[in-house]
Amino acid sequence: IPRFKLDPDICLGDKVAISSLSDSNIVEWYYDFGDGNFSNEQNPTHRYEYLSTFDVSLEVVSSEGCKNDTTMFSIVETHSLPIADFNQSALFVSELSPEVSFYNTSQAATSFVWDFDNGDYSFEESPTYSFSNPRIYNVELTVSDNFGCISKIARAVHVNPEFTFYIPEAFTPDGDGLNDVFLAQGDRFSSYQMKVFDRWGGLVFTSNDINYGWNGLDRNNNNMNN
Repeated sequence: IPRFKLDPDICLGDKVAISSLSDSNIVEWYYDFGDGNFSNEQNPTHRYEYLSTFDVSLEVVSSEGCKNDTTMFSIVETHSLPIADFNQSALFVSELSPEVSFYNTSQAATSFVWDFDNGDYSFEESPTYSFSNPRIYNVELTVSDNFGCISKIARAVHVNPEFTFYIPEAFTPDGDGLNDVFLAQGDRFSSYQMKVFDRWGGLVFTSNDINYGWNGLDRNNNNMNN
């Protein structure tokens, strides 16, 4: 007796797997996939190339040479893929203002997965995300429909580095633990040097390390406020 099973709902471009459930004495199988293609494998796979419903037929031959056949009418339906698409509030952002809003414009989709190219994900329809480090991120949106059909699209977000530098206007080197050291702050520069001179032009302090600041003492470790 020719019997087989298969998934009745197929996404366009995917392969359907057919499993034979025929008796153990079957030695030959002949499948008609309903789209002009055939197979003599016991458990074939087949890709349907257009949208429609299809009849699938199977003819079998037993070891005694007996033939039998069956047809399952409209057993397979191919479904179109959803269309993944989105817009974004900016293509280029600064690491100081790295927030980007994504606007989902996908069609025929019911679920959404956003991959921000750094290990973070979102399942919102239209998320807003702040990137943490300057580089190019290939943000990918994967959408699926009720039949599990999937579509993907990716677009780039450029997070540009920013050069920053800040010098305080004053400090209070009085030993109270608050603002005792004159320190510059900044980021994204390759070299740094700070020099402090007295009113006569004499060098009293120098540093090539932005984390090493001046404590208000002269070269003889005397407080210059005195």
